[in-house]
Amino acid sequence: MTITHERPDDSPVLIALLLTMRVAALIDQHCPTHGHGTGVRRGHMLVGWLPCMVSAGDPRLSHVEPWGAAHPHPLRRS
Repeated sequence: MTITHERPDDSPVLIALLLTMRVAALIDQHCPTHGHGTGVRRGHMLVGWLPCMVSAGDPRLSHVEPWGAAHPHPLRRS
């Protein structure tokens, strides 16, 4: 049996709130991509970026991937 302990944080609550409010769908509907972009849609990127920005206090988008790698359990459950 493997037990993983993770500090309770604000990011799971914020992710759940953003998903409940369907923020990703609203952003994708009102701010469509220009067609040249690849990868994650803007709404899903925002749902990952906002909890990182609130939790780490760093608004730079380049810091989301390392933050996400450090918090895999709440992100995977969301």
